[in-house]
Amino acid sequence: MVCCSMIATNVDIRIFDKSGNDLMSPDNINQVWPFKIIYPRINSSGGFRIKKHPLDGYTYLEVIMDSKIGIQKTMTLVRLGNKAIAHTIETQWQNSPSNLTPEKIWHNGNLIWQGTSERKFDITLQ
Repeated sequence: MVCCSMIATNVDIRIFDKSGNDLMSPDNINQVWPFKIIYPRINSSGGFRIKKHPLDGYTYLEVIMDSKIGIQKTMTLVRLGNKAIAHTIETQWQNSPSNLTPEKIWHNGNLIWQGTSERKFDITLQ
């Protein structure tokens, strides 16, 4: 019998322009919109929310990554604005029958997170 499960499937993304402006802030007239989260494994749209971080004051796109217990690696696509090309988020999941927690996260093929720290990274748009 399994007592407890840990489910942690989100990653927080700050999105900036090359001048360092927060493109997720609703106060920015150049705010990135629309955007879409896609789970190619199941050909479905994914979940997200926009939130302001209480400590650093930046606005984050919190992406719920594609996940399923028993699948070791998944891919989530993030389409920002009206761009045809999506950003890829690949996630390697902990091998556990009851927990769903990431071990490693890649953005466009580059390892950007590993371990137990807060799962967040930045994207700079040109």
